[in-house]
Amino acid sequence: QGSGSKRFLLVSRPRDDAAPGLLLRRRSSSSPSSSPFDDLVVVAPPAPGTEAATIRAEMLAWHGGGGAEDIFSRLFGGSFGRGGGRGGFRSAPQRGADHEMELTVSFRDAAQGAEKQIAFRRNGEREELKVKIPAGVDNGSKIRITGKGAQGEGGGATGDLFLIIHVMPDPVFIREGGDLFVERSIPFSAACLGISLDVPTLEGDKRIKVPAGMQPGTKIRLKGCGIKSLGSNAKGDLYVKIGVHIPETLNGEQKKLVEALAEKGL
Repeated sequence: QGSGSKRFLLVSRPRDDAAPGLLLRRRSSSSPSSSPFDDLVVVAPPAPGTEAATIRAEMLAWHGGGGAEDIFSRLFGGSFGRGGGRGGFRSAPQRGADHEMELTVSFRDAAQGAEKQIAFRRNGEREELKVKIPAGVDNGSKIRITGKGAQGEGGGATGDLFLIIHVMPDPVFIREGGDLFVERSIPFSAACLGISLDVPTLEGDKRIKVPAGMQPGTKIRLKGCGIKSLGSNAKGDLYVKIGVHIPETLNGEQKKLVEALAEKGL
């Protein structure tokens, strides 16, 4: 800078407990200091409704010249107080708000993935688009659609649309994370002797062998027949929970056979 120029220390973020507005403190010229700055200027966001001309007048009164105006021009851009009208600060770009929308999908669509047509209102107008539901989504999962939120202000970016997933229950499968559970019941004789039976999976029925002596509540694991993890190729497992059916009534012949088994210690 040229001779006679003053040097300022500009602090744009005051203490958290500082009141909003323009806070100025000028060091006394008689106070010795090792600082290379002549003055300390603390700039905080102006109080709501404060006019630029008012702040400029306070700065001029404090500094006694046009230097304050130059400080504000450098801080906030443009010509501060020069024909800027009310509120001479230039608004910073503001990103648009994000929007949320609930989307209900079937159990199988959540497990295997799907494409869905959705409709929503944005900026007062109806919009439609196809969205991809990735395999593995669950209740509460969020799908982000970039740029479909509220319009930004002052050249700011547009917000996003988030789809909040709700998965309908399935009559066959119970889901726990990436694992699936299904129940199958076998007769008492099959539990004693063993049996082969078909069980449902997401890819169709698979035949499994239930060994002799299977106890009620035992689970048989089918590795990799569960649900794909979101964002991964890894799959969970399918567990078949075996139940043993006990008949409520017996005919005469069945009763005699059970009695004979009881006599044999079964």
